[in-house]
Amino acid sequence: MNIKTLSKAVSSTLPGVDGMITSICLDDRNFYVAVDGGAIRKYPINSEDLGTITDDVFALKQSHITCIDSTRDSTAQNTFVIGCSDGNFHVCSTNWRVEKTVSAHKGGVTCIKMNPDGSSIATGGEDGILKIWSRNGIHRSNLASCGSVITSINWDCTGKYVMFTHGGMITVRSASFKQDQTQFRAHRRLITCSDWDRATNEIISGGEDRHARIYDTDGRLLAESPQYEYAVSNVAFISHQKLCLIGTANRLYLTDNRLRPLCSAPIQSGSAMCASYDVPKILVGGNDTCNLITVVGKKVVYKDVEVVSENPKSITVYDLKNGISEILQFQDSIVDFYLNFNNLIVTTAQKIYIYKSGQWTTPVVVDIKEPPRVIAQSQTMFILISLSGVQIIGYDGRTISRINDTRVKWDLLSQDSVAVSPAIFAAINPDGRKHIFAFSTSTGQMITSEPLNHASEIKCIRTNQATTQTKARFGFVNANGDLTVCRFVASNPRLPPSIETEKIANFVDDFVWHSSHDIILARSGEKLTCYSCPSAAFFTPELMPMLKNELRMLFDAAEIKSFDGIHIFAKAKDGALCCSSVSPFLIMIYEAVEMHRNWKVVLQICRASNDQNLWAVCAACAVQAGDIDAAQEAYAALSLIDRVMFLGKVKKMKSPAAKNAMIAVLQGRASEAEDILIQGGCIFRAIKMNISMHRWEKALALAKRTNKFQEVVAAYRTKYIKDMGIKETIQDFITLGEVEFDSVKEIIQKEKAAEYAE
Repeated sequence: MNIKTLSKAVSSTLPGVDGMITSICLDDRNFYVAVDGGAIRKYPINSEDLGTITDDVFALKQSHITCIDSTRDSTAQNTFVIGCSDGNFHVCSTNWRVEKTVSAHKGGVTCIKMNPDGSSIATGGEDGILKIWSRNGIHRSNLASCGSVITSINWDCTGKYVMFTHGGMITVRSASFKQDQTQFRAHRRLITCSDWDRATNEIISGGEDRHARIYDTDGRLLAESPQYEYAVSNVAFISHQKLCLIGTANRLYLTDNRLRPLCSAPIQSGSAMCASYDVPKILVGGNDTCNLITVVGKKVVYKDVEVVSENPKSITVYDLKNGISEILQFQDSIVDFYLNFNNLIVTTAQKIYIYKSGQWTTPVVVDIKEPPRVIAQSQTMFILISLSGVQIIGYDGRTISRINDTRVKWDLLSQDSVAVSPAIFAAINPDGRKHIFAFSTSTGQMITSEPLNHASEIKCIRTNQATTQTKARFGFVNANGDLTVCRFVASNPRLPPSIETEKIANFVDDFVWHSSHDIILARSGEKLTCYSCPSAAFFTPELMPMLKNELRMLFDAAEIKSFDGIHIFAKAKDGALCCSSVSPFLIMIYEAVEMHRNWKVVLQICRASNDQNLWAVCAACAVQAGDIDAAQEAYAALSLIDRVMFLGKVKKMKSPAAKNAMIAVLQGRASEAEDILIQGGCIFRAIKMNISMHRWEKALALAKRTNKFQEVVAAYRTKYIKDMGIKETIQDFITLGEVEFDSVKEIIQKEKAAEYAE
């Protein structure tokens, strides 16, 4: 990827702008550039030529301007704040009218930031005090007092937390004093700049030690840049492309989101920069020069198609299968493009172009009212997230459903915060990043009654591509690196389903689901691990160690790009796109099971390879499908004798209800198994199942409801209490009293014999 300069302007050629550029900000329509001589210049975001803009200059002659910021509300007039070297800050409207002047600090105002909704202003000064003000400039609180100058301030995406830097320290604390602060040393020398990514909740800082570093909000170091030639003067996240921009003396460095260098450009600026969220433009200033830049050279590889953005308004498609290359031209600048599931999606500020693989001249065009923030693809549809909510759109351009849940802040979501399949759409709520909302793609309604709550912050979420809700799975990685998979469980058909979770791995940085099958590929550091059937964690957890397979690679993985067929595309640490693979027999097993239900072929593959991992996949898939013969042979090959014996007993059962219920128990659906047994008239088996699962109160309640086998339940409970050497604590069993097991043996043998009778 490369930095491309769209336009350049020297301040001496612009009326009213003279001196060194000190700060840049933006609202929903314009960039604003401030120079220390006391002037601010406005540039429309949609323009690509700084030199031809009509003069729109605000002059502030009283003092030198040190910092500026603005609200970003597209529905109302924005508020503009200006910090000055005399300790004052000015509250202005965007037509340059000064509404209020506030004496804020002793010494100069070094940094000023408005929170995302524009209701609060944070200022830091040379006196080392961090102050919070209302939108109208009314003082609310002194949030912190430091022994040194505050060099930068940033709000988180919710506006509830403030991050500020002083000396070599970074401090994160609540803006309302409700929680203790987190403070850590980030650099050995003075921190000069910082930024807080609203998409990932990560913090980047740069300092006089010539390093840039990325931390999470708990102070854990996530990445560190190589040492640069000069001190780092400014840093910025380019969130939608997962990139970082780092400015030093007359040079810009472009890195990925882990500060691995991609390219650099000798630009005569770098002390101030601001990246737009809606269009792929960054305004960079320093000395007396403004540069409007963009990032080009993004490359996406999918199967035998490669797409490269070589120009802001065009992309090149290399179709290796058909032996052709196409240059796709667009009227507006390209915001981003996505290639997956045989469809290419290109977004501009006003349109979405949908190309089917191999048909590069006839796109489906969808008009949009707002610039797209996030697009995520599935096999049959994709989601479009904008400020107003979510649209689920088919590849034919038709809207399938809309989601407008006001509990989720849609404009703050990122590519890692959402996941979509043909059946479900899941999103992490940016407010706290501890809640997951799951929606039906067909109706746009929430699947569960309440969102899934997690104890720690969630970093990313992914989903499989199942076409039904019962087979749908999604997984997430939290801040501790725990990989958790989830499924929907309907315990009562009259109530919404609940979400069941199982942790399957630790120390995971990222993961993807296979594009067609129930396979997870996880990255831990530089290594890739394949979990061949993660759904087995719900019903056969003893198989999980056998389903884990660490891949052998000739490179150190830094990012997983795609997982389709047997091929894995990953980016190495040096930026190269590398390929690895999983066993072709694994994919053959899934194809035989899912497409043809051909267990004979599955068993032939497993016998021929005699691989423990494949036998475990066969066992898990057979249990899921309810095929007892295949499951029994697979468990026998894995030497799991208890499972083989259990399945042998199930095969001997003559009652269809009892057999189906035992298969449901194997599949982890115990509640459904009880309903199957009761509806089939197998009351004894239902009671015995609850007893074997130590659900004593349920077993007794069922016996009382049917007025059968109460003495059997009491006898089993008495035997259990004596064997364990404990005292009875359940009042219902105390009332029943003790029943000797020998007195009910005849009843038990009679019922068991009836289950296996012809």
